[in-house]
Amino acid sequence: MLYLCNFRWLLVHFMIRLFNVQYARTTWPSSNFSNVQLLGLFQDIPNAAEITTLPVHSRAMFKAAVLLSQQYNITVQEQFIGWQVAETGGDVIAALGNSCRIMSTSKIVGIVGPVFSREARIVAAFANTIGIPVISYAATDPGLSDRNAFPAFYRTIPSDTTAALSIAKLFIRFNWTSCIIVYQNDEFGSGGMNAISQAFSSNGLVVEETLIFDVLTLRIRGDLKSTLSSSTTRIVLLWAEPSYTSLILQNALDHDVLGPQFVWILRSSVPLSSFNRTSDKQLIGMFSVEPLVGSVVSAPINTTLLNAAFNIWQHYEPESFPGATEFSANVTDRINGTYYVAKNAQSSGNGTNYVSVLKWSDPDDWKAYSQVDVIVWPGNLLVTPTGLAALSGVNLRIVVIEALPFTMLRNVTDAFGHNTTKLIGYVPDLIDLLKNSMGFIPNITLAPSNQTYAGLILAVANGVYDMAIGDITVTSERRKIVDFSTSIFGNSLRIIIRQTPAVNVDLLSYLKPFSLKVWLTLLGVSIYAAILFCLLERHKNEALREKSNISAGVMSAWFSVGTILGYGADFQATTAAGRLLTIGLYILCLILVATYTANLASDVTISKSKYVISGIDDIKNGKIPFDHIGIVVDSAIEDYYLQEISGGIMDSGLVEYATNDVYCNLTLVGAEFDVNILSLRESGALDNLYRTWFQTSTCADSSSVVPAGVTIQALGGLFLTFVVISVLSLLLFAWTRRFTIKNYLTRAYPKKSSGQEYVTMERPSIKTSLKRPQNSESISSAEHHF
Repeated sequence: MLYLCNFRWLLVHFMIRLFNVQYARTTWPSSNFSNVQLLGLFQDIPNAAEITTLPVHSRAMFKAAVLLSQQYNITVQEQFIGWQVAETGGDVIAALGNSCRIMSTSKIVGIVGPVFSREARIVAAFANTIGIPVISYAATDPGLSDRNAFPAFYRTIPSDTTAALSIAKLFIRFNWTSCIIVYQNDEFGSGGMNAISQAFSSNGLVVEETLIFDVLTLRIRGDLKSTLSSSTTRIVLLWAEPSYTSLILQNALDHDVLGPQFVWILRSSVPLSSFNRTSDKQLIGMFSVEPLVGSVVSAPINTTLLNAAFNIWQHYEPESFPGATEFSANVTDRINGTYYVAKNAQSSGNGTNYVSVLKWSDPDDWKAYSQVDVIVWPGNLLVTPTGLAALSGVNLRIVVIEALPFTMLRNVTDAFGHNTTKLIGYVPDLIDLLKNSMGFIPNITLAPSNQTYAGLILAVANGVYDMAIGDITVTSERRKIVDFSTSIFGNSLRIIIRQTPAVNVDLLSYLKPFSLKVWLTLLGVSIYAAILFCLLERHKNEALREKSNISAGVMSAWFSVGTILGYGADFQATTAAGRLLTIGLYILCLILVATYTANLASDVTISKSKYVISGIDDIKNGKIPFDHIGIVVDSAIEDYYLQEISGGIMDSGLVEYATNDVYCNLTLVGAEFDVNILSLRESGALDNLYRTWFQTSTCADSSSVVPAGVTIQALGGLFLTFVVISVLSLLLFAWTRRFTIKNYLTRAYPKKSSGQEYVTMERPSIKTSLKRPQNSESISSAEHHF
């Protein structure tokens, strides 16, 4: 009963102390009644002006827990548990020295504490040698999680590995990709730095810069302002203890590198009231990520043993209780009940204060703390910052390289008649769009004509230019020395060759649908049919009966060829056998004409779309000589188009422009043999630029100038053959009428000779006419029928 009264008296005095600004020492029951004691190692209690909750509450929690164990009759070796308390001052030697001093006079069965990771490493190793456990409530160094190295160490607070994971997920939630880390140079700081680096690496995030805060000199190593201002990221992660966090934030305020330009994320929160009220606008938008107990975020906890302590402390500091705690056999960390809260520095009626806005527990993602909380970002903005440096009003040295149609140099005449040069093309228009949307001031420089793409990359890497914009290919080697923006033009590699004629001029192309053997067979069939027709129709057909053998043979051949070609003849078969033969010729005509027409149309169609090569495989197989492939020296793409040769490889953007506007006798062939490096379209404005510079064609469309039907070139040989046949027919006509032509010429141009000679010349003609009237009539008749 005495202990219960003393415990209630203790609670009254302790609550009175919490309502006062200054710390008043409370009298706790004596712990000398027991030989079995726990040693509590705590941080020194500061003076009244610098009072903080951790030293006071942790000490009170330790004593309250011991008293509660007595109330629940928890004993060790049949004795109640007592306590011994020592302060470490944050010094490793002091923590070890005080532990040894107390253990030399008391029976210590376990150690609770210490606060700092640097102290916990030494105390845990010491406790392991004498066989007692150490339970820390504040040491978060990830290195302490190794059960093999620290077999007697436990801790109720989550390690920095868990905290780093929660911060990485916070970055993912807000689409941040990089940050600058400021950390203190001890186990807590270096352990947190390593944990953050591993968590960021696992989640695809980047630590761009690191700055060290020296705990001995209390100064940052390096130039905080220049490091933050020159970096591309605007997210700063501060990993330091509360006392050092205040110093670092004050330094940042002095150098004007807090809000609204930067978003600071604190590992340890500090009272914002400790800063000057004139700095409230710069403090707004900061975050602090801290662990807390499950009950604060409505998570279930085991309150069986902590119910009495909860009743004592919930009115003042519910975050002081760790909730349910379980340990694993493999690591020293607790395996459940780890919760974090993200607090946002916001302005209120009484100054700038922290407001809980997000909560997190492993393995979940960050969630809203409540439905009404709003995150206020630096500058009192509600829009989530990108995490990147703003370029408004910044002068940027931009280099461009002349490449059609990305960047072109044109001479223009102003209103006063002065000739000046101006950059036009896809890239200058894009720079204007970016300038209007981002507000930077571009200083554009045109690279020399002998500048290579690799040299352009090195110039940016060496700081000669701030950035280069153009048809620059992203490669793994280039990414090692410079950063690339999101692609402004989806690109691929294509093959270009000189455009082949739609149809080759071939005078005998009309003979190609049939092979030589087919043509010879067709000739033989025609002659055979003519002979057979003559034999069958010679004595019965009036068209052949009165003709000579030669004339009848020619007429039969005419009938055979005409029927095979589908034209027919000017006389018909009269016998049954002749008609049967005619049916066979008709069948032959039907098949041959249809086959010939189909093959001829196919050959002409294929010749219109035939290229020298069909893709990259033809080049690999040596279909064209390798010395006919153009290359550009010192470029990202090994095979490039060159004007002086017949083949090359280019970026698809340059190819489309070249084949549409410049080299009208060039055409694209082959499938893409390299995947698109980047094909994201940022906005509709880029689509407009693409249509302006790449989809306008000044060359005539090759498909529009090629006739849809068979061209004169394809059938030139056929027509020439007809001309030859017509000439031969004229010669044959002249030969059959040679005597008539001769008489006409003799009368039109008489020779100057004696009349006797004239009569002598005339008589043979008359005589001949008188002696051969029948033959002359026969020839005339044959000529007529032929």
